[in-house]
Amino acid sequence: MKLRLLPTVLALLLAQVIPSVQGLPNHWIWWEAEHPEATNFPEAKPEPDRGARVLSGGGWMMAEPGMKSTPFLEYKVDVPAKARYDFYVRKFWKHGPFRWRFNGDPWQEVTPSVTLLDCEEFRPYTCVNWVLAGSVNLPAGKNRLRIELTDPKSPGAFDCFLLTDGVFAPRGKIKPNEQWPSPAPGWFTFNNDKTPLEPSPIDLRCLNEKFAGEHGFISVKDGNFMQDGKPIRFVGACCEPDVSAMDDAQLARLAKFLARKGINLVRFHGPLCVTSGPDAGAVDPRRIDNLQRLVAALKAEGIYTHISVYFQHWFDPSENRAFPGYQKGRPPFAIHFYNPAWEAMYREWWRALLERVNPRTGTALKDDPAVMGLEILNEDSLFFWTFDYKNIPLAQIEPLEKRFGEWLLEKYGSLEKAFEAWDCRHPRDSISERRAGFVPLFDMFRRRNRRDRDTARFLSEVQRSFFDNQYRFLRKEIGVRAPICGSNWRTACTPVLGALDKWTQAGADFYDHHGYVGTWEKRTTGAFLMTSGDMYADRSLSRWDPEDPEKKPLLDVPFLPMRIDGKPRMVSEYAYTGFNAYHTEAPLVTGALFGQSGVNAPVFFEVESTPGWILKLNSTYPLQTPADLAQFPAMALTLRRGMIREADVVASVSINVEEMKDLKGNPFTDPSSGDPNRSNEAKGPGSTGLIDLRYFAAGKVDASFTEEPAEFHGADLKTFEPDDNVLFGANREIEWRHRQGLFLLKTPQSQGASGFLKSSGPVDLPDLTIEWGLDFGVAWAVSMDGNPLSTSKKILIQVMSEEKNHGFSVEGAPKHTIKDAGTAPVEVRSFSGTISFKRRDAATLEVTALDPNGVPIRRAGTAERITLLPSVIYYLVEKT
Repeated sequence: MKLRLLPTVLALLLAQVIPSVQGLPNHWIWWEAEHPEATNFPEAKPEPDRGARVLSGGGWMMAEPGMKSTPFLEYKVDVPAKARYDFYVRKFWKHGPFRWRFNGDPWQEVTPSVTLLDCEEFRPYTCVNWVLAGSVNLPAGKNRLRIELTDPKSPGAFDCFLLTDGVFAPRGKIKPNEQWPSPAPGWFTFNNDKTPLEPSPIDLRCLNEKFAGEHGFISVKDGNFMQDGKPIRFVGACCEPDVSAMDDAQLARLAKFLARKGINLVRFHGPLCVTSGPDAGAVDPRRIDNLQRLVAALKAEGIYTHISVYFQHWFDPSENRAFPGYQKGRPPFAIHFYNPAWEAMYREWWRALLERVNPRTGTALKDDPAVMGLEILNEDSLFFWTFDYKNIPLAQIEPLEKRFGEWLLEKYGSLEKAFEAWDCRHPRDSISERRAGFVPLFDMFRRRNRRDRDTARFLSEVQRSFFDNQYRFLRKEIGVRAPICGSNWRTACTPVLGALDKWTQAGADFYDHHGYVGTWEKRTTGAFLMTSGDMYADRSLSRWDPEDPEKKPLLDVPFLPMRIDGKPRMVSEYAYTGFNAYHTEAPLVTGALFGQSGVNAPVFFEVESTPGWILKLNSTYPLQTPADLAQFPAMALTLRRGMIREADVVASVSINVEEMKDLKGNPFTDPSSGDPNRSNEAKGPGSTGLIDLRYFAAGKVDASFTEEPAEFHGADLKTFEPDDNVLFGANREIEWRHRQGLFLLKTPQSQGASGFLKSSGPVDLPDLTIEWGLDFGVAWAVSMDGNPLSTSKKILIQVMSEEKNHGFSVEGAPKHTIKDAGTAPVEVRSFSGTISFKRRDAATLEVTALDPNGVPIRRAGTAERITLLPSVIYYLVEKT
């Protein structure tokens, strides 16, 4: 052997000599909650059915609200050695806040805002979660633990407890020294908590800077985000406050875990204020501190932060005297656009966050180049259905009615003349009170009479003023240097109101967008997470499946926005939602289309509050799964290194601003789907005259605002779709054989296929051939050294099939009824098939199989013909 070790050989040796950061701790003690030494909790009762499978020991201790004395539990714990221990508790969600102490130590509090490190739901509205309660120094021998519930109005339940002097990765009821249950035949257990941070030859931390902002602030120029004078593309993920509330060690591990997969941006999406009660709206110093800790942890791993701090669903104003008229739980839609009290409150949040020095970095966030950008407002618009008298109390909408009245006085000279010109009255019109009412949006965009046009102009000016003023406040008063965007929502009618909404944000630095790929579902339980008895249908975009499987095939690209006025584009929320056997196509399909259309910052929704892989799939959209994060390495390499050529503009529309304000329809197109959490909101009538979605799938689509006559230009669609069997990308690097159910990526450095590969026979790509042994799957080869696959000396191959929970089962097709939603761990359908490289030297290219964390495990032949191993998702191909 040569003295200079080959990369994979070196990695194999390191894996043997470097201890695992996720291995067993030196000492750990696990005990069941059902066996206290003293308590006033009711006697523990075994849980039936699914609860017995999910809970450690088959049951838990539960106290209902209203106990006359403080509910408490006491245990004697035999500690094997003197040490500092982390104390973990498996409990009922965020219910039952408690305090705890060992021996005579000071009390430590666990509040309702504690971070949940995992989640297993075993009946509707009932789940069990591990939380880190804190740390404590303990002597060897017998120690006494006392726990007391601190909220008499909240139920409390405890399953089990753990003390550990080392890293602990929650695995549900599975103890640190136990194995996962055997997977179903033809499947393998994916979760690997032993090697997530061990040396790996496909660790993509090297793509990031030494620390985020090393080369200065992110800027905007020529339609790109810029870094040190060069364009930068982000591959991101979104997180919420549960993540920022993790302790420093957990945050550090999570940041490392994400950076290894190629992520260089995290969007923080959460409130900075007290969200309900008499103090609702006040700055919450704990949330500020958590966000500062998050930024510092991400920065250390070269990951930038984009910050979103307001969504009306987070703020309950019912007990805040500044916002009269609200009933508890009623979101304050629209008032942020015009209410001075809300604006003052909002600005205090930003001041507290941006001007306060981060003690972990010594820099205020306004001066920290690790902050990639700021978002003024999440998901609301005066042109969406929520702007309605049903949603906004009269006490809150009346000031806007009077402002409308003043606007009309200025335009017409008097309200009498305005109402006469309109010849269309509203019950809220009042000359004596100098106000005018607002017609329903449906009437506005369907009828479009003089009153409707005046209303649209007024509302657009109000909304434009809001965004311009907040931009000016952040940029001029606070001194923020990071780019700023407006919002990311849609309207009640895209052809009439869509462009108008985007024009109100035109003063910001870039545009944002949300777009989810949804599936058909029918819930029978009403629970947030789908469970037994609920129904869903699988959906593949590779085959152009519609949401409802009983309808005709339909092209759908909700995650692809237009480029507006040449500004950069972020997609700060995208995901495949719901249970879906074909979910695994998402990274290849979305990543390829993002690259082709030049989206600058796609951000997946969302990171879960665990510093590794999640234990169990649910019907939402967690990132840390085989279908998503496990496939980010190939996507990150492909996007961040520009392996897909950004297509030229294949369609463009110019929007005349005056005609737009007069509600004259235009081809402006927003292909987004709505947030699935708000899918019950009313929807407008079908739109016509929009830009054909095939243009979005083929290349870049532009829009611009102008004072000149509106125009539309589009290439001949036959150039991209010669027949109804295939749709090509403008650069011929994407090939969508939707009739076969195949999506192909063909660039010199990145080649892959997703879809129904087995029925298609051998899939022939320029530099490799895929012969797949399963009905559905994804295979992707990407150069790691930047050279074409035909000459590269280091290539990553990643494959994926289907994912499910252990024990998951359904009946019926194509609409499935869930019989059992399953438990941890996540399982992946075992692979079969081959991948063969066409290079003349393929027989000399050595292949190494890697584990789910990218750690080498064994040799796997040569690239001439790689026989896929049943439980391997990554292969490294190297020229020796």
